[in-house]
Amino acid sequence: MARTAPKKAPRTSRSRRAPAQAAVPAPADAATTRTDALAAALQARRNEVAARLKSGLATVRDAEGPAVRAGALDDLDASADDLQREIAFATMQAQGEILQRIDEALRRLAQGQYGRCRECGDDIAEARLAALPFAVRCVDCERRREGGSRVRPGAAGRGEPGPHERA
Repeated sequence: MARTAPKKAPRTSRSRRAPAQAAVPAPADAATTRTDALAAALQARRNEVAARLKSGLATVRDAEGPAVRAGALDDLDASADDLQREIAFATMQAQGEILQRIDEALRRLAQGQYGRCRECGDDIAEARLAALPFAVRCVDCERRREGGSRVRPGAAGRGEPGPHERA
């Protein structure tokens, strides 16, 4: 019996194919890329804060050693230990609040509202979002909010409202 070589598939000309075109991202793609980058940055920040919170919990748990449990500390040491524990709990509470704000920012991002001021609807500056990624107000609105009913600097004690407080 003689062996025969397997048949080769017929070759097609490459000239029949359409030339490959470079993909030009549509504006929606640029927005999606920005959204993905923002989401990644927020998630990274969230992971960092969650790790600090977890570390703080472990530190507080480990700080209560046998001397504390046995009541072997004098009043001064016990007072210092209580103060350290209160500081640690306050820090953990602040970290927990930051986690909630980051989660809220991630929800706003998914809804297409991230980077918009809750007060005036204008865009929040990129520099502000870079420094405080869960910011919900632009700098001007935040100043007004923190300032309450401040007197306009040029009013020289006349009690005139500032420009943002006029009806």
